[in-house]
Order: sequence, then structure tokens, then C-alpha cells
Amino acid sequence: MPKTVVLSAKARQNIDEILANVVEYTGAVSSGHKLLKAFYTKFNDIGFLPKAYRQLDDGTRQAFCRSYRIVYQEFEKHIEILTVIHSRQQYP
Repeated sequence: MPKTVVLSAKARQNIDEILANVVEYTGAVSSGHKLLKAFYTKFNDIGFLPKAYRQLDDGTRQAFCRSYRIVYQEFEKHIEILTVIHSRQQYP
């Protein structure tokens, strides 16, 4: 049974900014919708197999969706998505 995936306020803000930038760059709202769908598909995958993705030194894990790094923390009953950043950006 998959764990519930919860987005932190920071992750929500990251996603909003990413989608706004994608729509502005491409000029197509549909590009933003497709990327958002891809993010939620990956969040679902993380909920099913949270340990399938690389663990970082601080105990968090990271997964990738397109060109974006999703950093998350696994808890007993849920997964918290901490941040979503472009893969070229450094995560602390």
C-alpha cells in the first residue's frame, strides 16, 4: 500500500514558480499542465517505492522528473516532498 505524499509549502512554491516559468518560456499553458502531471506521476511513484531512489547524506532522498530534482523525506506513515528544483541547481 502506498504512503501518502504531502507537499511542503516550499515545494508548492517551487512548483508554482517552475510552472509559471515553463508557461512563460513556451507560451503554452498545456506545457505547464503536462509538467504538473509528470510531477504528480513521480510523486505517486515515490509513494509506492520511497526507498527506490538515491539517499543523500542528510537522510533525505532524491528522485528526478524530466529536468527537475525532487527532494523528499520518508516518515513512518507519509512522504514529505521538501523541495523541487531544476537538476542543475545545487541542493544544500
